[in-house]
Amino acid sequence: MLKKLQCFNTAAGHSGLRQQLAKLTVTQLRLTSSVVQFDSTVTNLGVVLDNQLSMQAQVTAVCRSCFYQLRQLCVVQRSLTRDVLQSLVQAFVQCRLDYSNAILTGAADGQIRPLQAVQNAAAHLVSGARRRDSISPILHSLN
Repeated sequence: MLKKLQCFNTAAGHSGLRQQLAKLTVTQLRLTSSVVQFDSTVTNLGVVLDNQLSMQAQVTAVCRSCFYQLRQLCVVQRSLTRDVLQSLVQAFVQCRLDYSNAILTGAADGQIRPLQAVQNAAAHLVSGARRRDSISPILHSLN
């Protein structure tokens, strides 16, 4: 009988104000059988948390992932029907924007703006509109 060894990726991080974090000198936590390194960002259930809980790392990660998917869809968009393209944008982009968006409640406009840019780019792709076309009527027609 073989036993399966399970490896867990454990991460730990400090959180607090910038002034408080500057005073910390501890970089790792020693346990009886292992050492856990502290990191400036920690990922839990797909949400990236930074040490100041500003959510900037999460917004950056979501935008990077969504724009990557949009670029991939741009390559194949001519061979897809509009309904299929709309379904793929919904599956690959809108779901990423919607996942864990409740934690962004009360976030500053500067953090929400990049997410809105992703949504605008997705609307332009699905509608077939040019970049310089106004986004408001496009978003209204897609709802």
